[in-house]
Amino acid sequence: MAHLTTEEYLNKTNITKLINEFCFELVNNIDYFQYDNTIKILIAGGSAIAIRTGQRNTCDIDADIKCRVSIKDSIIKIAKKHKIPNDWINQDFTSSPSYSRYIWQDAILIKKENSKINSNIAVEVYIISELTQLCVKASAGRRKDIRDIRVIMPIMCKNSNFCYSMYAKRMNELYVDTQQAKISAELLVQRICKRFGRFYWSIGENYGWRRIWQVLRQKRATSKGN
Repeated sequence: MAHLTTEEYLNKTNITKLINEFCFELVNNIDYFQYDNTIKILIAGGSAIAIRTGQRNTCDIDADIKCRVSIKDSIIKIAKKHKIPNDWINQDFTSSPSYSRYIWQDAILIKKENSKINSNIAVEVYIISELTQLCVKASAGRRKDIRDIRVIMPIMCKNSNFCYSMYAKRMNELYVDTQQAKISAELLVQRICKRFGRFYWSIGENYGWRRIWQVLRQKRATSKGN
């Protein structure tokens, strides 16, 4: 679905501010908690990268929201207050082929807002994990996704014992019950490597990427031989 604006007006600072206001608005509306005591929001996409690194602006907040009643009124209320598009936060990405319901498995809790009226009521905000973000971005494979991977990958290699097998395992977990399962994780990595070339070779020698380059060379040699 097309966004109401293409201006990338959201950054780490105002995303955080909007999410804080959103949580406060939700937790103080008892009508939203007719069926569940907790509303859960998972932030993904460019907004997750912005929160984590501060290196990204975006035109909306991609979110997966677990709430069985409509919260559209609160979204519009905040939009009017700040004079921003009504789709400043939306769930459009949950309809994309790269979405998986399993993104919640390793999501990271970053905020919990409890109601002052009823302590059993709360809003929880999660952020997609770096590993899952990498897999989803690789699966989507758009030009902007590849740019985002270029931001994510060095952080992962620096801050964890990241290796190719972790990536392949997570890909299989995410897309086990969808058409996407037919796409090899190795082929997706090859596509990334082809876009970035020696960038990955330079940062990834000790993280399993040498194996990928060996596979690429073998495949290229085979195709030339044929």
